[in-house]
Amino acid sequence: MVSRRGRDRLAPLFGLLAACSGEPLSGAAIPPGLFANPTGEQTVKVSEEALAFHILLTGPRAGQVFDRSYSYRLRGGRLEPYPVRDADAVFGIGAFTWTWNGDRIVQHDRGTGAVLQEFSRIAAGG
Repeated sequence: MVSRRGRDRLAPLFGLLAACSGEPLSGAAIPPGLFANPTGEQTVKVSEEALAFHILLTGPRAGQVFDRSYSYRLRGGRLEPYPVRDADAVFGIGAFTWTWNGDRIVQHDRGTGAVLQEFSRIAAGG
C-alpha cells in the first residue's frame, strides 16, 4: 500500500503517463451541455459518451443541415468523432477538424486549419 504522501509524489508521473497514452485525463473531458455557434443556428450537444452535431455543411453541399451523433475521444485537445462513415468523412463531419480549447469547441477547415467558428456552452447537462 502506498501512503498518501507517496501518492502525492507519484501523481505527476501518472499524469504524464496518461497524457502520453493519448487518453483524456480525468477532468479533461468536455463538460456535458449544449454548445452553439455565435448565431445559435448550429449546435453540438455533448454528453459523457457522445457528440450530437447539428451543423451546416460547406462545399458542394453548402447550406444542407448535418444531424448526426458520434461517440468521441479527446486526444491532446483534438476531438475525434467515431465511427465515421465514408460519406461523412468527405461531406459531413470529416470535412472539418474539431478541437477543444478548454472553453469552446472549435471547428477548423480540414485543408487549411483555419478556424471557421467556435461553439460556446449555452446550457449545462447532457
